[in-house]
Amino acid sequence: MRKLIYFFIGLALITIAFASIVITGAIYKANDNSKILTYIFQPDNSPRDRLGQMQSIDTISATELRDKLLKKYIHEYFYVIPYQSNVSSRISLKRLSYDGTDVFEQWQKTEAKDIEKMSQDGVLRIVKVPNNSIAAQNLPDGYNYYNSSLQKICYAIHYELQTWLKPNNMAIEPVVEHNIVYVTAVFKPGIKENINIKEYLKSGYDPAGLFTFRVLSINQNGCQ
Repeated sequence: MRKLIYFFIGLALITIAFASIVITGAIYKANDNSKILTYIFQPDNSPRDRLGQMQSIDTISATELRDKLLKKYIHEYFYVIPYQSNVSSRISLKRLSYDGTDVFEQWQKTEAKDIEKMSQDGVLRIVKVPNNSIAAQNLPDGYNYYNSSLQKICYAIHYELQTWLKPNNMAIEPVVEHNIVYVTAVFKPGIKENINIKEYLKSGYDPAGLFTFRVLSINQNGCQ
């Protein structure tokens, strides 16, 4: 009688073990057949911020393209990311600065040192250049960006800095500053000549560097 009981207990254990193996195999098989579907999440419900068809450069006016490039330069000049390494080697800022001038070296000796110190302290600073905040100061009458030769034009740019001094503390309000800076630049709509666009983008460089746009000077004391 006892042997018969042991037989049935052993048979039950074997059945349980076999069932466990079958269930485990089914789980792994289901995992192999699973699919991950990717979605692009929209930042908010505003149509302005939704992703859509890429915009052709031919549909952007000269003034709009100019303002986008100036905004890009101001952002690169002032933004701060916490604990960033190699602050003084911002390639995008260097590529948008005119070769043969000291505008990039001036940034490295002045603003970059402040940015590096703030970054090491965990400071976050974002830069905003509102629409209609860029005004050409010495644009000749009848000047046409498309047909005129490259000329040095000075722009007064109003911008806003929002600075969070304490990292990981969302309860602290940012320090907000409103300033004006004067940027002298050369600009003409279109891509620079003698540049391989495909290789340039494959190298990971900022697309802004493709355009015929370079900054010659930047200061807060007026046009030079």
